[in-house]
Amino acid sequence: MRCSTPARAICSRVLLVSSFLSLGVLAGCASGGGDTLEDSGPNRLDSGPRDGAVIGSDGGDTGVVVGPDAGDVDGGVCIDEDGDGFGVGCASPDCDDTDPNVSPAGTEACNGVDDDCDTMTDEGLDTPVFCGTGACRTSVPTCSGGMTPTCTPLPPGTETCNGIDDNCDGSTDEGFGGTTCGIGECSRTVAACSGGTPPMCVPGMPTTEVCNGLDDDCNTLTDDALGSVTCGRGACFRTVAACTGGVPATCVPGTPSAESCNGIDDNCDGVVDDGFGSLSCGTGACSRSVAACTGGTPGSCVPGSPSGETCNGIDDNCNGAVDDGIATQACGIGVCARTAAGCSGGSVPACTPGAPAASETCGNGLDDNCNGSVDEGCCTAPTNSTCATATPYSIGSTIAGDNSCSGSASMSTCGSGGPGNDVAYSFTATGAPTRYTFTMTGPVGYDTILSIMSSSACTTAESMVCNDDFGTVNVSQLTVDPPQGTFYIVADSYSTGSSPRTFTLTSSSAAVNHDTCTTPVVISANGRYTGTTAGRVDNYNGTCGLGGSADVVYSLVARTTGTLTIDTIGSGFDTVLYASTTCGTSTICDDDGGGSLTSRISLPVVAGSTYYIIVDGYNGASGAYVLNVVGY
Repeated sequence: MRCSTPARAICSRVLLVSSFLSLGVLAGCASGGGDTLEDSGPNRLDSGPRDGAVIGSDGGDTGVVVGPDAGDVDGGVCIDEDGDGFGVGCASPDCDDTDPNVSPAGTEACNGVDDDCDTMTDEGLDTPVFCGTGACRTSVPTCSGGMTPTCTPLPPGTETCNGIDDNCDGSTDEGFGGTTCGIGECSRTVAACSGGTPPMCVPGMPTTEVCNGLDDDCNTLTDDALGSVTCGRGACFRTVAACTGGVPATCVPGTPSAESCNGIDDNCDGVVDDGFGSLSCGTGACSRSVAACTGGTPGSCVPGSPSGETCNGIDDNCNGAVDDGIATQACGIGVCARTAAGCSGGSVPACTPGAPAASETCGNGLDDNCNGSVDEGCCTAPTNSTCATATPYSIGSTIAGDNSCSGSASMSTCGSGGPGNDVAYSFTATGAPTRYTFTMTGPVGYDTILSIMSSSACTTAESMVCNDDFGTVNVSQLTVDPPQGTFYIVADSYSTGSSPRTFTLTSSSAAVNHDTCTTPVVISANGRYTGTTAGRVDNYNGTCGLGGSADVVYSLVARTTGTLTIDTIGSGFDTVLYASTTCGTSTICDDDGGGSLTSRISLPVVAGSTYYIIVDGYNGASGAYVLNVVGY
């Protein structure tokens, strides 16, 4: 058999196929009247049925079919070894003609093979596979290195309060139990972990102690300070304890007896030595009547002393005449002044003032509108005449003020009580321990008053500090350590009047985070005082907690007798809080009574007494603190 070079491969394939099909001896690549593989005509694959391998003369070209016949393709031979419809010289080539599962029509599988002949292996199989629960949950890729890897959950850990199932048992933050705080009826219990965070346990608020066998006011005592119950009157009066064993007491009065003049209510009717009559003496307003028995002793009647006669229908001077010698009366002021009889029939007759002018005439020296002031209204009151309309003031600045035309809107607690003209300014304290000094200076002869108010009401109750004369009447100066918030400066006058009252107001500030008893921070009002013990010295230690920490000292002078509530709730470290009338000592002390490592004390105070409160730390702890004062 003789084949041209381009046809050798085809001939070889034909011979091989012919052997498999047992079709007999091939005709070879001969020359003759029919076509040969060497002829110059075009070659083609026949489109006939699957007929094995045939080489012969067809009057034109030689036809070759190998495997499934996909039709003739001019210029080549379709060789499909794996029978998947794709191969060399076919309509579509095959990237692996030995595997019928690999072809351009194949489906990609996780096997490390390019099943769909797109030059990529195991593509599109990257969807992750998940396994495990909670913190153990993990994932692996669907296919890696031609294989599907095994997904193994992460190892479980120890459950912590973080909102995660750390031990991978299907439950989150379990097994933490509860936290209890407070004493008596203030005792409260909260879950030790909630929402992934250890919650703060806040004790309940104390209530008034009642007779029920419970510690209602949370002071560790049951049914304490309930006093006693009394009943009966006079000799029948009895007293018993108000509560015994949680049960209110029953008081039974004594048995009454006949009244005698002995200073005792023997018959228990509420009247001592009653039923003995009275004795009378004197004339007019000097007439007296006394009990025949007083304090267990027979009474003695002594006439009263005469007084000046007044218009009341009574003989005040005890001379037997009623309302004699009464002088005439005056009414009205300014141009409205009038006079009338002083007394008529035991009553003061009406005195009608004249009609006032419609408005004051400035410069005539008369009270034209009859209001007690001359030429008033001839200047305009400033906008900050009241605390409600106070002008904002910046610490450290100087203000030129004038209260000549303002009214009297405040009630200062020094000097004459501040009835004079005043104006108000407001300033804001940041809450960091700061001492503010304010100075009001007027012209020589102008008696100034300066006060600080805790609210815009500016009444006596709101007066924190007040100063009348600081060395001289025209200068007033005061110092205050306020909590955080807004406060009001009242520039006042000693007396009323509209004469010129100009002044200057200056101020300064300085940190007052002191750690000794000689330089305490002064508590001047209820509120929130903040600061830090960091960098301070350990000068004092309380009788509770564990000492050895830096401390800061506060002081106050009680305004009224009662109880103050002082705590460090909101502080950033483990605090210890104690107080006493002697600085540095620890009459009342608390370590963690405020909850969450903070402290709380109830401080009984007596009006006018000085008390010292010390913010300390537990066993060397220090940092930023909050001191809350209520009831001052």
